[in-house]
Amino acid sequence: MIDDIPLAVARFVETLGGLSLLGAVSFQLLTGHPPSRPLRAGSFLLVLVGAVAWLWLASTSYGASPWLVLTRTQFGPMLLVRVVAFGVAARFAKPAIFSAFMAALGLASLAFISHAAASGDAWGDNWLWLHLLGAGIWLGGLVPLWQAGTGPARRFGNLAAAAVLVIVTSGVAQGLTLIGDWPGLFGTVYGQAALVKFLLLLVMLVVALFNRYGTAGRLGWLRLGIAVEIGLGLVIVGAATIMASSPPAAHSVPVWPFPWALSFEVLGEPELHDEIFAALQALLGAFALLLLAVLARRVRWFAVAAAAGIVFYAVPHFDLLLVPAVPTSFQRSPTLFAATGIAAASTLYPTHCASCHGVRGQGDGPEAAKQTIPPADLTAAHLWDHPDGALFWMIQAGSRTAVGSVGMKGLGDRLDRDQIWALIDYIRARNAALAADDKGNFDQPVAAPALSLTCAEPGISDLAGFVAARGALVIARAAPAASAIPTIYLSAAPPVPGSCVASDKAAWVGYAILADRDALPDGAWFTVDANGWLRQRGNGTADDAWRKIRTDPLSPIDHPHIH
Repeated sequence: MIDDIPLAVARFVETLGGLSLLGAVSFQLLTGHPPSRPLRAGSFLLVLVGAVAWLWLASTSYGASPWLVLTRTQFGPMLLVRVVAFGVAARFAKPAIFSAFMAALGLASLAFISHAAASGDAWGDNWLWLHLLGAGIWLGGLVPLWQAGTGPARRFGNLAAAAVLVIVTSGVAQGLTLIGDWPGLFGTVYGQAALVKFLLLLVMLVVALFNRYGTAGRLGWLRLGIAVEIGLGLVIVGAATIMASSPPAAHSVPVWPFPWALSFEVLGEPELHDEIFAALQALLGAFALLLLAVLARRVRWFAVAAAAGIVFYAVPHFDLLLVPAVPTSFQRSPTLFAATGIAAASTLYPTHCASCHGVRGQGDGPEAAKQTIPPADLTAAHLWDHPDGALFWMIQAGSRTAVGSVGMKGLGDRLDRDQIWALIDYIRARNAALAADDKGNFDQPVAAPALSLTCAEPGISDLAGFVAARGALVIARAAPAASAIPTIYLSAAPPVPGSCVASDKAAWVGYAILADRDALPDGAWFTVDANGWLRQRGNGTADDAWRKIRTDPLSPIDHPHIH
């Protein structure tokens, strides 16, 4: 949701004024029809009112005076530049190219206080400039077009077509960076606003085509169509303001709004793969029949009816690509699988889970027989088939049977989000520990739990940094000692040259859980490959185990459940 609605409204008003002013002076530059003085003055008034409100609300948010915001932040000077540039463009209608340049400068300066600017994305800034200029020329030019009538409509239409191409291209480029994926598009405020904006843009294009080719010079119909475009444009600017006032989807936690999600895993099953592709071929056949209907008038209705029948037959087969989903389906654990979090959750499991799932998680707790659905075996290999978000929802909200009765009671009223994520880490760590074979090999790929480190080398403060600097390494429960092998010591003693120590005893407990022990004995070790995966555990000398993985890391692809 938008955190500050008044601030978003002020931004909307200021941006709307800027778009209107750029469109007005661009319309004059292209068609020779100068915008009316009230239109220029009214556009600048929107800019001024919006900018003053924006500055005042931002100052309140910062807890500083407006003067400090104007002089000590990046936002203040850019807002001042915008007001001055728009003021010059509104005051001096001639020469038209100068006023258009000043209005474009004012509008493009918004990119300096955008999401792209905040992240240092230079390409994002460039795309946003183009997006704003295209929007100003098209959307902002609609009011002067409505005033001018049919005369300049065709010439403006050519410019608007180019502006639309710029808007769509730049919008897609920004979306790939700031939205990223389907969960971001459908499951975040930013993505949903972008989707509304895109759909309204399509509707607006249809209306624009009608205005150009369907009004046949009739001024009344043309003005009605342009008025509809203006209304749609206002909503689009509102959606864009929501996007600008919300965190980008790529940096937000998605809440999936549908009970189903698209999955292509079934394509790995030969029979299901063939069924889906047969349905796809049928749809291609239906499309060919529709083309035939366009080209051959005599068989038109027969071809349309046949195409409809094929579509009716083919579409239901695509439900194989749908899997049940919950609001947290596409959320991923924010814990980084930290060793301290695993240790903390080791006290949560006995209190909240062991009565049903059992002490070791095998579904054999004292309350198991009383449950409507037998408790899951948390030591089974299929645990890794369940994404983080699915496990989170199961623990938080519980589950229900097919007839709606409670299968597993949710823990959302007893555990907060951080505790649930940590509990998931603990369950996965226990599963991996119990699945390790007699030689201590972790056949189920599991990330080495994150550690905070004190290192002899400057600039390294955690496990990820040490792996990046040294490659494959050993984590050992021992006193620091000189070694040719990169080693992290679970010890409270200071590090020796070439090594690091993890002195937090809670982290030692986290690794003890991965060894299926209450505490790690002296000499216990784990090997971690160059991509951060746990490979083996043991006791004594780890030299041979380290040499075995030093040049043979597992895939660097991010783990589907732990990252």
